[in-house]
Amino acid sequence: MIMDAGLAAVLVGLITAIGGIIVAVIQLRGLRVENKQDHAVVQGQLATILNSVFRVDSKVDAVTDRLDTHIEEHHEGVSDGEIAGRTSG
Repeated sequence: MIMDAGLAAVLVGLITAIGGIIVAVIQLRGLRVENKQDHAVVQGQLATILNSVFRVDSKVDAVTDRLDTHIEEHHEGVSDGEIAGRTSG
């Protein structure tokens, strides 16, 4: 059986298409693995940033509490424009 040029072109096109699909599937599998690894790295970095934010937030709260206490101490015993703990003189 002798194949004509038209049938040969169709077979070559099919083989090329099937080969391209196989290559695409192989590359997509690799990209999925790489994508999962990248997501894991980013998730770890975000967790680190979140921990840092929580530490800063708790430090700000502590400073706020200390400042409030300090201001309250200044206001205790203040009368007639005097500053608490100081004697006029």
